[in-house]
Amino acid sequence: MQLDKIKQEAKKIFEKLEMPSLRYGLTIKLDLKNFSFDNLKNKDFIVNLPRNDGIVIEDLKAALAKHKDLVEEHLGKAVKTDESKFTAFHYANLSNGLFIYVPKNKNVEIPIEFYNKIKEDCRIEHTLIIVDENSNLRFTEYNTSEDILGYRSSVVEIFLKENASLVY
Repeated sequence: MQLDKIKQEAKKIFEKLEMPSLRYGLTIKLDLKNFSFDNLKNKDFIVNLPRNDGIVIEDLKAALAKHKDLVEEHLGKAVKTDESKFTAFHYANLSNGLFIYVPKNKNVEIPIEFYNKIKEDCRIEHTLIIVDENSNLRFTEYNTSEDILGYRSSVVEIFLKENASLVY
């Protein structure tokens, strides 16, 4: 499975890379001495949208099973595991995500809205959107949270094929 391979590679990259230096006046610190990987929560996506137009909206695990070639062709290609220590950490701990695929020549007239309420203090999220040739999509993601201090890593990879459009 491609996801396991990405996770293993990312763990090696994470261990090798240095923390980013002072940038844009911000100091970034990541102290993992007391960090528990058991606290990481991967979003469990409950996607139950009956569709008859060929549009695929499902969790990444299901997409890997049903659309393996499509997912493997795109996952980790727009945001690479070795871009930074933080992206390596993201991919090393990724276990699920949201997958959206719009097939060729589809005009998705009704916008797709995704509501995400963050309740955990540590979470990894990944969204993979592919809009195929001559298709379009409007996708809105809403994120809210309690007053929680913690770590949240969210990566969105977007692929637009020829003459495709996306309003995100």
